[in-house]
Amino acid sequence: MNTSDKILLYTTVSFIGIFVVVDLLHLANYQRGKVLDFAAIERQDYETHEEEGIHWLVLDGPMRASLYPADRLKVDIPRGSGGHFQIRRAGDTLIVSFEGVWARGAHYDYSSYDYPFVPVFFPELKGIKLINGFAVLDNSEGRKGVSAALELDSTQCWVGRYDMQGDTVAQVEPWDTLSVKGVNCNFIVNRQAHVKAVDLQLDAKSEMSDRFSLIDTAYIQGDSTTTLHLHGRNFNKLRLDEVVHPIP
Repeated sequence: MNTSDKILLYTTVSFIGIFVVVDLLHLANYQRGKVLDFAAIERQDYETHEEEGIHWLVLDGPMRASLYPADRLKVDIPRGSGGHFQIRRAGDTLIVSFEGVWARGAHYDYSSYDYPFVPVFFPELKGIKLINGFAVLDNSEGRKGVSAALELDSTQCWVGRYDMQGDTVAQVEPWDTLSVKGVNCNFIVNRQAHVKAVDLQLDAKSEMSDRFSLIDTAYIQGDSTTTLHLHGRNFNKLRLDEVVHPIP
């Protein structure tokens, strides 16, 4: 086993150990009759960071983010994550970065991204940029009129909460407009998502899958390296063009 493989193995084992300890703590509380709700678990396992006046959010690094529509911006940073989180503000931009974990490519299997879990509650923002990470847009609460502008750099992003046990009976998650600029990204619209409009600009080996979701209208720009996995009921709603500056 070479050095890089050992580093990856030790990092993975460390994360598994952290999650096992956390789960055992919750189990002990449960057995004592102390059942924790989400807010209590959040206070126990995360450090909450809230900001006002933010228009742009950047998540930089191998984190597994769940993005929930909300009235105000809040980011929960996991305690004992095995790496180093930094949060800084630059004008109206909030930057959350994470170092110390090997980042995988954007085209791996869903279960491969064993990164620290970062819940993000976001109001309507001008843009959210994700770099070298994994993210899920989760509107399982069914909020109406939710739109998002995303910039994905070497990131896999799902629309619709993914649950391997409950995926066949998932409730509909409504979205208005999703605008996505992607470089070497993997953008997946899960089956429970109902999106009124999708505007994609995919470049540099990016791909998009609709996983039997319902998309009312879509405009997709791609280059010769773009891969699309689309299903029948969305075919007649798509407009496809070449990107303005294609990769040679």
